[in-house]
Amino acid sequence: MASAKRKQRRHGLRVIILAMSFSLGQQAYGAGWTDVKGFQIELPAAPQRIVALAPSVTEILFSLELGDRIVGVTDFSDFPPETARLPRVGSYKNISVEAVLNLDPDLVVGVADGNPLHDLDRIRDLHIPVYLVDPKTIPAMLVSIEKIGEITDRAERAGLLVAKLRKRLDCIRHLTEGLDRPLVLLQIEQNPLVTVNGDTLQSQLIELAGGRNLSAEESVRYPRYSLETVLLRQPEIIIISTMQEEARLATELDRWKRFPALPAVRDHRLYVVQSDLIARAAPRILDGLEAMFKIIHPEIPIDCGSTP
Repeated sequence: MASAKRKQRRHGLRVIILAMSFSLGQQAYGAGWTDVKGFQIELPAAPQRIVALAPSVTEILFSLELGDRIVGVTDFSDFPPETARLPRVGSYKNISVEAVLNLDPDLVVGVADGNPLHDLDRIRDLHIPVYLVDPKTIPAMLVSIEKIGEITDRAERAGLLVAKLRKRLDCIRHLTEGLDRPLVLLQIEQNPLVTVNGDTLQSQLIELAGGRNLSAEESVRYPRYSLETVLLRQPEIIIISTMQEEARLATELDRWKRFPALPAVRDHRLYVVQSDLIARAAPRILDGLEAMFKIIHPEIPIDCGSTP
């Protein structure tokens, strides 16, 4: 508790210094950035100690060459490999406010769709600037990169990165024009079988890659399906999104092979894709989109570049 009070006093001092800079007529680094939830933050200088409250945010920060300024991340932030050295502050849905405070950040970047509001409010109450983004779609991710670039003094780098990502996206969109769109089942859990509806990033990738999401019209984001439902709907392609070990994955693929009446099985169109490539709204999502395109339309050569 004493440590928490010391940290609180230190953050209070930052606020006082910022107020003094305004009173003396000095130009602050950034007066008045507003996040997607309408919260405004003010920073006296480019932040040097950043805590990222979601794996997607961590990847965006690293893509902006801010790895040396990140002091804390959430539990499942595992890319790039440099994240292994960073302290953890809990999961993105269960933040340890004490762990955040102990890292003495001058900026916390979180996600509007996932981080608990009460945890974010507690961090704000400690006078730590919190900035939220909402990268639920690829266009929203591009905006998030630009906004994070602005508040971290990486606007130029962010602009170049977004331009490259947009170029790749437009290239893949062009390739899918006029193509037949096969029916795709994306499996994200096996027992029970869980898929995704149209209000998800994964479904957007299926559509952008030239497919049709079998479960797009479901009312819940992650519907559970029975085997009978899958057999009735006859997917032409089945994609398993997983981080499972090879033995369990082989078992799951073998399970589908027992149903040759499915077009996906009959035509040998069972595939696997790494889950974080298609579930994290970060620059690597374009790698995930390209992987999905190659799965759905293997007959079409693709050369849309890469994103450094």
